[in-house]
Amino acid sequence: MVPQSFDITVPERREFILGGSYNELLFQRPVSLVELLVVPVPPPPPSHVEKNKGKSSIAPFPASNAPARGGRKPGRHVVELAHDAHLAKLPTELCDFVFQNLSIRDVLHLSLTNRMFWEIGRKYLQAFARSRLGIWAGKNIVCVGTYLARNYYPRGLFNEHDKAEFLKERDPFGQPIHTLSTFTRRREGGSRRLDTYQRTPLHMLLQSPTVERTFSRMAEGDRMKIQHTLGFSQFYGSDESWILRNLTTKEFVRSEAIAIKPEYIHGPYIEYLGFGEVILSRICWSSTAILDIRYRGPINRGVWAGHSFDITTLDRHKEKATVAKEEWKDISEEVSKEVAEIWASEWGENWRESPVINTQRSWNIRENFFHASSIM
Repeated sequence: MVPQSFDITVPERREFILGGSYNELLFQRPVSLVELLVVPVPPPPPSHVEKNKGKSSIAPFPASNAPARGGRKPGRHVVELAHDAHLAKLPTELCDFVFQNLSIRDVLHLSLTNRMFWEIGRKYLQAFARSRLGIWAGKNIVCVGTYLARNYYPRGLFNEHDKAEFLKERDPFGQPIHTLSTFTRRREGGSRRLDTYQRTPLHMLLQSPTVERTFSRMAEGDRMKIQHTLGFSQFYGSDESWILRNLTTKEFVRSEAIAIKPEYIHGPYIEYLGFGEVILSRICWSSTAILDIRYRGPINRGVWAGHSFDITTLDRHKEKATVAKEEWKDISEEVSKEVAEIWASEWGENWRESPVINTQRSWNIRENFFHASSIM
């Protein structure tokens, strides 16, 4: 039998990640779910900005005076705005109001004209990126195979209203959609396909073609400032303990329990085997147990298929759980044991020391975490 293909989908958002065989998803091809599920920490506070009381506190950025790549400079109206004498004398609060009414492209330009504008503008750049992180947090997720029986759905994926709406969907030929696989790939009007690689905050900012062109033409010093401002470390604290939470079952998994080595943990990111692999090992949904992996447990009917998740810090979890008076279960050891069985079935009992495990799935996390340089 030809190995079936799997896609990771969130029906509620009409979004999916085009996958591959289950072996590819779990062991070979990196599919990063962290950015889709993580709840970012508040960004570090910017350096002090003196309140403007009639005198300009502006000091220019030397790098911004250099010609941008391609000889292009910021739009004339933005440059004029930055050097307008009246604007330079405005209180910080009013300058902040100006930023609120700019496009993200013009925020980029204006932020790099002087130090005061940078301190104001950087929070808008970070807010823009933060709004695009964790978009699958709290949403029901399933890794759906192509070998599916009609009307075969994980329990809890739909409530009755959502299921009724789902059954109204049609394929491009006007025929009812009876399987999640058909819904993902052949739904009339299409579902939005997301990238499979790491979505750095900088990458999210540059998804707009006009912003990307603007960034590529900036002086190197300006691009470095933006890279640092939108580096992973600005959103995901590496000095905190992070957990994966199953919001449906009120269970959580600690990062240190599943990491191959402690030094592989970088905030919510864990090299080689992390939260993403844990989720993928538990949300598979297929009518057949025939998969292209050696593990023979009931993985095709994932115990977490159709559940909702997020990734947050342990401290924030404890604080919220205490306030809400919720009871949660730490299943880190159970999940660690299960993952070890799956990986050992594929790579042998000494899989943790396998050079294959420790080299083939490196996503350059260390570099991305601190510099957001993977897309440069």
